[in-house]
Formats: sequence, structure tokens, C-alpha cells
Amino acid sequence: MSYKNFMQALELIKLNHSHCGFAVSQSDFNIKEVERILTLKLPNSYKEFLKKFGYLDFGSQEIFGITNKWAIDKFIYGDILSMTLDQRKINDDPPFPLYLIPIHALGNGELSCLDTSQMNEEGESPVVAWYFGATLPNGKLEVLAEDFGAFLLEKVQWGLKSLEDDGIKVNK
Repeated sequence: MSYKNFMQALELIKLNHSHCGFAVSQSDFNIKEVERILTLKLPNSYKEFLKKFGYLDFGSQEIFGITNKWAIDKFIYGDILSMTLDQRKINDDPPFPLYLIPIHALGNGELSCLDTSQMNEEGESPVVAWYFGATLPNGKLEVLAEDFGAFLLEKVQWGLKSLEDDGIKVNK
């Protein structure tokens, strides 16, 4: 289901590309370098997203990625490398799990993250909510979407709705 959702989201983005902001499409080298520095593997659909967009701003929604301006020694909003390293430094009670990658701000200071510890046989992982300073019941993270494809489709649909709410004509 993930790939079908992912492709549907890409089609909606394509139909409404004039309302999108992108970074630079990322190379395999840049993606592998981020994986190497963070010592984890990114989900396949998310790597494809990075290759197509780098980063996405769509209506009221932003999906973080690689901005091509990342640097290990400074925080750059929206760049997964600097944001992940920053979260690992500043969140210590409880510590920010080493297997999470922030990909979206929930709007309340909390983050939607790829949970790379739960990679399935298709190379996909769920998207979870990370709540600062709070332990969830049973020590689990809240699952927001079964995979990145489902998450991206939901965010693109929300982005389209926010554009329509602003009186902008969108294509569906």
C-alpha cells in the first residue's frame, strides 16, 4: 500500500507544483552520506522523495529533507541531518532515540519522525510522533502512519485543503 500512496502523493504534487517549494533534488551520494553520519538506513520511499524534491513545502505542510546547505556544526531548520543531530544533543530526559529521523513539525513543538528501528521487508518504516519530555504509556511512540507513503499522502491532502481554504484553486 505504501508505494500506491506514495505515487498518489507524487501525482497530486505534480498537478499542483506551482504551489510547492522544493530544495534541490538529492544525489545517491548525499543520501548515503546522511545515512553514514547518522548511522542508520532511510526508508526506500523517503530516499525516492529526497531524490525528487530534497525538501517539500506544500500549502501549510512541510516535509523535511536534505537542503544541500547542511552542516554538522549548525542547526538548519528542515534539514534532517542537522535537525537529527540537534535533537540528539538537546533531548536527554528522555533521550532522543538514535533511530528516529525528524521529518515534519506537528505544530506544537513536537515532531513526526521516521522510526528506522522498525524497517519492514520492503525497506519501509512507520512514522511516529516524538513528544518532548514525556514518556508515552508502555514506553511506546505514537504511530502516525504505517509508512512514509501514507504519511506523505496525508500531508499533501492537508496541504491542498489549506490552499483551498486560502481561496487558491487546486487540482485533484
